[in-house]
Amino acid sequence: MTTRNVNLSRVPCSAGYEIRSFEIESGARFLLHLLAAQDIERDVGSPQVRTESMELSTQVGGHALALTQMVGFICSRGWSLRECLDLYKQRPKALHSLTYEVEIDANYKYFINTVFREDLRSVRQSFAYTLLGILSFLVPDGIPQDLFEPKNKAGLPKALQFCNDALRWEQFTPNYVQNADILNSFDDASRPLLRLALARKESKNSEERKLILHRLLQREFSFFIEPHERQEMFEYASWLLYRAFPERVAARFMHSRWPECERYIQHVISLLDVWRQGGELQKLHAPLELCYLLSSAAWSVPFCMSISLTCLT
Repeated sequence: MTTRNVNLSRVPCSAGYEIRSFEIESGARFLLHLLAAQDIERDVGSPQVRTESMELSTQVGGHALALTQMVGFICSRGWSLRECLDLYKQRPKALHSLTYEVEIDANYKYFINTVFREDLRSVRQSFAYTLLGILSFLVPDGIPQDLFEPKNKAGLPKALQFCNDALRWEQFTPNYVQNADILNSFDDASRPLLRLALARKESKNSEERKLILHRLLQREFSFFIEPHERQEMFEYASWLLYRAFPERVAARFMHSRWPECERYIQHVISLLDVWRQGGELQKLHAPLELCYLLSSAAWSVPFCMSISLTCLT
């Protein structure tokens, strides 16, 4: 039995085994293996082709099915790896939605978006949908759970009440939530995502609780969601990061607060990158919280030698 529902690994099954994505380098080798088997890229050992395979593996986060489907797309069009990579960078939404039979397996008639679409539909009528929307704007490899536990809850948007400590939701229900009689906690909002393996938690200790999700899921969610919902969730992500990131204080250095800055700076840059992007998605409008956040983040960057100030200008 194969499933995304982790509960089924206990009932009716007696045990389960999680199949994770390839590491980027392993995904590149897998891609080259498939291309060689199809006799498409004859010079699979050349530095250029290896670099291109690494790029494509990075773009899809080492997802085995996505890599396989990419090879099927290359086969059906007679394109080179370079041509496929360039098209994916320019029009990822179009490639995610293709549903024709790929040449690598004539019995498989679906494409990349089918990996997540049904699960995304199943959480759409819940607060997990808002949570996933926020996560889609951040660096996927390690999102601090502390982000969803703001110390200062003044002005907390009503759609973020799962960041509260109360046991039940306040008298508010977003228009996409049908059942408001649910527990009001981050754990309850994240449970559907964990159950469907859309996200997973890693907790080394009480200080390092992180959420991890797949890069491909982030991209697919941005294609799945309605434009006005995407704008709302971008504003929620900006609000939470603004509250979590140490605020700049005039005439004071931020040496003592650098550990907090270091925890969130990559997510600030990710949020900025999303705001800059255009392409197939509607341009996002920057809320005031994002402006204030960037001001504080730019002030803190000189204390981290690994990040260039130009990222935030």
